[in-house]
Amino acid sequence: MEFPGSVKSGGIKLVGAPVHDGDHPGLFDLAPDGIRELAREIETFSPYFLRDLADIGFSDLGNTMDPQPHLFTVFLGGDHSLTQKTVPPGVDVLYLDAHADLLESFRGNPRSHATTAHHLVRDHRVVFMGVRSFTGEEWSILKHREWSEGLEDVSGRFYLSVDMDVFDPSHAPGVIYPEPGGITPKEFFSWLRDQEIEIVGADVVEYVPSLDVRNLTGVLAAKVVREILMKMALNRGSR
Repeated sequence: MEFPGSVKSGGIKLVGAPVHDGDHPGLFDLAPDGIRELAREIETFSPYFLRDLADIGFSDLGNTMDPQPHLFTVFLGGDHSLTQKTVPPGVDVLYLDAHADLLESFRGNPRSHATTAHHLVRDHRVVFMGVRSFTGEEWSILKHREWSEGLEDVSGRFYLSVDMDVFDPSHAPGVIYPEPGGITPKEFFSWLRDQEIEIVGADVVEYVPSLDVRNLTGVLAAKVVREILMKMALNRGSR
């Protein structure tokens, strides 16, 4: 199964990577293909970028359990531990998540989804957005970083990581750790369109099909992927 609009030799790649940290085995296995399937139920034309997926030139490479960092690649997770594997060296990170993920260890696992940002900040500039849940330990770190509860203007060259729980649960119920008070889809899509940023890599993580309600989260995840592909193609000057 391929994401709609995929071609054989596109400059942008789409890769499914249903990896997880072992905390919730099995929950993410169907997420990448679930997003692809629901993408077939929505328009391939973006009302924000006014372009069609068929015109941007991307290739869906299927799924892997061994993702590697590559520029101009969008990964479909999987939990947020995926991002520890996929951010290319030297690239800043836009980290959209309800949670700070700055713990050194979670349930005895130093490579948990809840420790992802802890590892990223060692080697990357990380800009946190949508964060509204953290421990005292995490706050002692977060308060010295670039962060906001909502979406803020930013500029630069980024890897964009979108945890689906950054959205309010009314829009994205199909996640393990829902947090009230999140952003809306319209806020995200308008923000993504309007930012003067270059997206050189991305992931969409933490979608759990078995927890979804009427496919709300899966359809939203498909639209998030569509719009990220649009933004990435715009950066590359695709015609």
